[in-house]
Amino acid sequence: MAESHATNCDQRKIFNDPIHKSISLHPLLINIIDTHEFQRLRDIKQLGFCFKVFPGATSTRFDHSIGVCHLSWRLMEQLNCNLDAGGDHRIEISETEKLCVAVAGLCHDLGHGPFSHTWESFMKRVAPGSNWRHENSSVEVFNRIWEKLNLEIKTKYHMGEEERKLICDIILGQPSEDYPKLRDKEFLFEIVANKKSGVDVDKWDYFARDNYYLAMGHKISFEYERLLKCARIDPNSGGSIHYRDSEKMNFYHMFYIRWILYHRAYKHRVVKIIEGMFIDALIAADCDILASGKKLSECASDLDSFMCLNDCIFNDLLKLSDSHPARQLINRIQTRNLYKCVGQCVTRVVNLSAETIESEIKTDTGLTKEQFYISVENFDYGMGAQDPVKCIPFYRKNNKDDNCVNCNSTTTMTPSHFQESKIYCICRDISEETILKAKKAFSNWFNKSKEWLGLDTCEDAVVVEDLVAC
Repeated sequence: MAESHATNCDQRKIFNDPIHKSISLHPLLINIIDTHEFQRLRDIKQLGFCFKVFPGATSTRFDHSIGVCHLSWRLMEQLNCNLDAGGDHRIEISETEKLCVAVAGLCHDLGHGPFSHTWESFMKRVAPGSNWRHENSSVEVFNRIWEKLNLEIKTKYHMGEEERKLICDIILGQPSEDYPKLRDKEFLFEIVANKKSGVDVDKWDYFARDNYYLAMGHKISFEYERLLKCARIDPNSGGSIHYRDSEKMNFYHMFYIRWILYHRAYKHRVVKIIEGMFIDALIAADCDILASGKKLSECASDLDSFMCLNDCIFNDLLKLSDSHPARQLINRIQTRNLYKCVGQCVTRVVNLSAETIESEIKTDTGLTKEQFYISVENFDYGMGAQDPVKCIPFYRKNNKDDNCVNCNSTTTMTPSHFQESKIYCICRDISEETILKAKKAFSNWFNKSKEWLGLDTCEDAVVVEDLVAC
């Protein structure tokens, strides 16, 4: 809840946040927050359907966006402070640049649909060739807000067309054009969405926030304060952010936490089953739930319609007729009559095709897509098969001009693999006959495929589990 110091729209406000405590935000940021487009984020859950497994996981994109905005400003101020402390004046950070990064942090998730990443999965199902991504959608929504912003306040804080373009590029994590004034300021694109190493304040906030709401406690706690304080800008490498080499293990811990969160929460087996049922319901109701006259599958290409969508669509599906397939699926979710996972395995082989595996099983058994499906979930440290820590530029304490990107002096005990896939066989039809048939078929597929999956040795073998009672 925000405490206002004044009714004037040109005043800062303080937000009381459970993660970062008191957050003071710039007047321009407040003007963005107080729009319909931004307020919509209050009705979009940060963790999608995790709340159906973890009851406390009800935080929203609104909370997270304010947290990322806060950390964006803090990191910019710390980088500026470290420049001053080092007596290096080759790079200067302006107040306008700070504000641009903070706005990007605030607006980076504006483009999420109902239940966050669940909507992206829905789009992949209904428009397989579509390149829809929430980041691009966030830029569209931000531009819509920008057009509505008071010209006087934009002028007062020197926010013109060039700054608008810069904010959009910061949201996307890379410059779309050459900015002559920013050629030595790569750090601007490494704070909100770092495409080079994956180290950004977006992760720092959601690690802390999701851990809090998932009630995982100390098991996955991460301390970002040390990283804030040791971050510095290196003028010799285009102005990118470098970190102390002593923090290398802290970064491994950070990426390990990401892996843990994906395994235990974001891609939890039951969470993914409920998400799959909800997507099936959306597809079944595509022509029956309209937003500004558009079908659900058309909303992503129509901003007015898209702005009408949020998590309330779950209850909208419950208002359909009793016999409607979508309502029946939502009723099943509510009464815990879920699809059943009848087999799973883990492999280091990635980019597997669920459709190919389904086709092989259908050929052997005659099962249809209405009866079962295969879900392939990929897990990594954020950079695919690559060691993400090797992408982070480091500096040594007594020689800040010595870039040691691949410095191996900290430890030799680091992970040997950084990605894996988990394959699930899930039954939509939960009759005993279908479950037994699907379970046997998946077991046969596993036994035929385990050699090329790299599971032919005893230490790698993961036998199909009996998971019918999920």
